[in-house]
Amino acid sequence: MAGKSMEERLTDVEVRIRQLQARKQALAQQVKQQQRKERTRTLIQIGAILAKLGVDSLEKAQAFQKEIQGRPEAQDWLKKVTARAAQPTRTED
Repeated sequence: MAGKSMEERLTDVEVRIRQLQARKQALAQQVKQQQRKERTRTLIQIGAILAKLGVDSLEKAQAFQKEIQGRPEAQDWLKKVTARAAQPTRTED
């Protein structure tokens, strides 16, 4: 029994390439979907925090945004607060 011809092997490789490309695309879609879910969860959590501070409507959120954007000192304060939050916390051993 003879092995596969070069054309048959080439066809097999092309089929495998298409299968792998489809799998890659499916995995990429799963990653994007997971990223969207994580972003949505984060936005919901941010919204909940703002609601606890009294920013509980779209109008209030827009007014808050406008106020922060219109005041350089408020922007500086917000940058300082968010920079502190982004720093890793140190633990004592």
